[in-house]
Amino acid sequence: MIGAVPHGVIRQWREWCPNPEYLFGVENRAWRVTYAQLSQPILSLSFTDDEYLSERNIESLHAFYAGAAREMRRLAPSDVGVDRIGHFGFFRRRRAESLWSQARDWLVAQSIHRG
Repeated sequence: MIGAVPHGVIRQWREWCPNPEYLFGVENRAWRVTYAQLSQPILSLSFTDDEYLSERNIESLHAFYAGAAREMRRLAPSDVGVDRIGHFGFFRRRRAESLWSQARDWLVAQSIHRG
C-alpha cells in the first residue's frame, strides 16, 4: 500500500503507532526534552482525507514541540481544488502549485521575518 519500505522502518512504526505517546513512549525518554527545546517555527499541513493521521494525531505530534511557534493548517482537498490528497499526496509533483507553494511561501515569510 505504501511502497517499498525497509523492514526496520515497518518494525519501528509497529512499536510507535499503538503507543499513546507515539515514539516518546518507546524510544529514549530524553528525546521528549530535545523536541520540547526546539525553538524554530513549525508549519505542518495536514489533510482531512489522510487515511493514516487524524487531526487529533497531528495535534498530539505538535504538542511535543512545546518550545516552538507551531502553525497547523488542516486542508480539505476542495480547499485547493482537487478531489484527493491523502497521506502521501503532498509529495506528488502535481501538487506543486496547490500545496508546495504554501510551504514555500511560509518559508519565505519566515526568512524575511527573521531577516
